[in-house]
Amino acid sequence: MKNRSGALFALICSLGPSPCFASDTTSGQGFYVGVFGGAGTASSMSARQEGGFYLPGPLNTRVGVDAQGKTGGEPVGVLGLQAGYEWKRQTFGPSEWALKPAAELEGI
Repeated sequence: MKNRSGALFALICSLGPSPCFASDTTSGQGFYVGVFGGAGTASSMSARQEGGFYLPGPLNTRVGVDAQGKTGGEPVGVLGLQAGYEWKRQTFGPSEWALKPAAELEGI
């Protein structure tokens, strides 16, 4: 049930508006600032690693590894700030394609 609700949440979020759907303006140049953020969590699970390695030199012996443990399931959050500058849009002849150069700094 938990996997289904996570998949449904991801599907609903992907249908929401995003900057790629915003209309572009030819005069949209200059400085800008923004804030972004997000949150998430991971499920706790058991993990086991099996294997071995060889000691070099005069010992020349194999050491076995059999490790077990659990991963954490702590929530995590991220918050950041961005600032940048956009230059004038550069078009490519009669085509609808264009390039809008920009420089941006982000801090998390």
